Amino acid sequence: MRVRRPQSRRSIPIAVLLLCLSVCASTPAAYAQISNLYPDFFRLQNPEVLDLILYGGGFGSPKYGTAQQGLQLAQSITPYFGVVGRITGYQLWIGDDFLNPLAPGSGHSARLNFARLQAGGEFAIYPGTRLFLLGGGDVGDSHAAVMEGDMSSWLLTHSRHPLNFSFSANHDYQNHVTSSEIDLRMVAYSSENYLLTAGGGARSIRAG
Repeated sequence: MRVRRPQSRRSIPIAVLLLCLSVCASTPAAYAQISNLYPDFFRLQNPEVLDLILYGGGFGSPKYGTAQQGLQLAQSITPYFGVVGRITGYQLWIGDDFLNPLAPGSGHSARLNFARLQAGGEFAIYPGTRLFLLGGGDVGDSHAAVMEGDMSSWLLTHSRHPLNFSFSANHDYQNHVTSSEIDLRMVAYSSENYLLTAGGGARSIRAG
């Protein structure tokens, strides 16, 4: 007696084959759209551009206070992609009777110092819009692995007061905290040598 195999098993490779054929059929159209939006995507940028950015900041509250300073190096590869490296130093002051926010359960420390080393890619996803995807880790009083994504976009670039919208999200794998920040700035004054912006932002922190 011969037993037939269920027909459903035969339908799986057929469905996969049809899916592959549909993808292959749409590839020329998709490639044409990408070429129109990102012409010469794989062409090496000439001349190359190396950017050096210095930054710093701080935050204070009754529980915690922080200061940070660092630098970023960005090297262009193509007109749409580049590599980025960041080094940031942090100083964290903790109020009396408050626990260590970097490693909950480890007790109280009045001051913590650590450096964050990150590297990743910079993508020009649209004229005036940049996306940064970074990963790295901490050394010093923190030993966390971190992932970060940043986006910055300029709007109304041909007006007298262009707008800049930026968003940043960061996840810390040591304390499992995700922090995000959103900012909106306007060019209030510009000259040949100086640029003054004004705006505001908001920040959220979510644990777990």
